[in-house]
Amino acid sequence: MSLYPDAGSSSGGKLYSISMEYKGITKQINEGYTDVPTTAYKTDSIQKTGEFKNWTDRAPAIGNGSWGYECGIDSNFTLQTGIQKGKEDISEFDSYLRDQNAKNRPAFIVEANYTARNGGKWNFTMAHSNEQDQNIDGWIMTYNRTDISGNVNSIDNPIMTMDDIPEPLTVCSAEEVMTDFDEVSDWAVNDQSKNIDYSQVTLLLGQNLISKQSLASPTSIVNFGSLNLINIVSDLSQGNLNPNDYSDNIDVDAAGSYAYFLDRRGGSENLGYEHQELAGVDAKDGLVLFNLQSRNSV
Repeated sequence: MSLYPDAGSSSGGKLYSISMEYKGITKQINEGYTDVPTTAYKTDSIQKTGEFKNWTDRAPAIGNGSWGYECGIDSNFTLQTGIQKGKEDISEFDSYLRDQNAKNRPAFIVEANYTARNGGKWNFTMAHSNEQDQNIDGWIMTYNRTDISGNVNSIDNPIMTMDDIPEPLTVCSAEEVMTDFDEVSDWAVNDQSKNIDYSQVTLLLGQNLISKQSLASPTSIVNFGSLNLINIVSDLSQGNLNPNDYSDNIDVDAAGSYAYFLDRRGGSENLGYEHQELAGVDAKDGLVLFNLQSRNSV
């Protein structure tokens, strides 16, 4: 899919080009035909790829991946250790978690991101779901290897609960599933350590609007009306994800899921461009949703 300027434009070259490649394994071939749906994605498949475990301390389990896989996340510096430190150091945060448990509306990791820069840091948001409210009070936390801080803020009501995905894909397995593709490992994995290079790559996870429901057509992963995939993941990484911003374009209730993303960005004025690589995997079934690469002039 390519975009060219109109005839009246002074520029006669190609403005933008998108190439996509879809790979799959044929398991069975049947004669005849089946109508391909043009509406929301629907499937009866129960196929899963990866390691799945119950939520651990209100966050996806760190897990191990397959035998011999070495996770890029330190098992002593995880969302679970961050939540525990928050409970120990911030009494109001501990009270919030206890109160929500007593109300049978437990708070959980709505969104989070991790980087190894400057010794390592987690940013995460914990909140509970309340269908009767459009906005709720949640805790936005910043956690490094020595300290944790946080504050209460009004956020949009989560579009899911832990019950919707009782056994999400583990963090390490999400790493492994995505980097099993050469197209992703080429930019995400350090050649020497053979692990994901979190000094260059950011891990993002949480509730999202990118699901197989929104992949009914290939172009849907590029543009949702006036919003594109990069905007959505940027919102997720900055803690500004607002489902209402996207509700005119896709079915939020059907698309709402939980996912992991690997995000790498770079470039400079000296290079003349900025680039971003982005991969995503669904926490429900461990199936890779996409691998996108973009380059913008500066």
